[in-house]
Amino acid sequence: MRIQRGVRSIATVGVTAALTLALVAGPARADVTFQITPHSGPPGTIVHTHGTGLAYGVPPCGFSAYEITFDNPALGRDWPVYPDHTGAFHLKITIPHAAARGESTISLYHVIMAHGYCVSFLLASRHFLVT
Repeated sequence: MRIQRGVRSIATVGVTAALTLALVAGPARADVTFQITPHSGPPGTIVHTHGTGLAYGVPPCGFSAYEITFDNPALGRDWPVYPDHTGAFHLKITIPHAAARGESTISLYHVIMAHGYCVSFLLASRHFLVT
C-alpha cells in the first residue's frame, strides 16, 4: 500500500509540475499578432491568415501546437498552424460551405499537451461575417 501511495504521489507531482511548466511556458509571447483578410464573405471564401510572435520549437514539458478555429452557429472547424523559425505563419483557410450566415469568429490558439492533459490558450480572435 505504501509503495502505491508513494508512486501515486510522485505521478501527481510529475503531472502538476508538467502543467505548471506548460502554464509558465504558456501562451506565446505578448507580442503575438493575428490578422485575417477579408473580414466577410459567403461560404467558400478563402481567408488569408497571418500571424507573428509565436514560439518556435517544442517546450521541454510535452507537446505544443497552434491552431486556427472557425466558430459559426452551424459548425466549427480547425486547422493546424506551423510557425517558421521567426515565429511567423501564413495560412489560407476556406469558410465551410455549410457555414450559417451571420457573425462568426476566427481564432488563434496555443495548445500544450503534457502527460495526458491538454491546456488551450486563446491568443487572438477576429470577427468574420458570413454573407
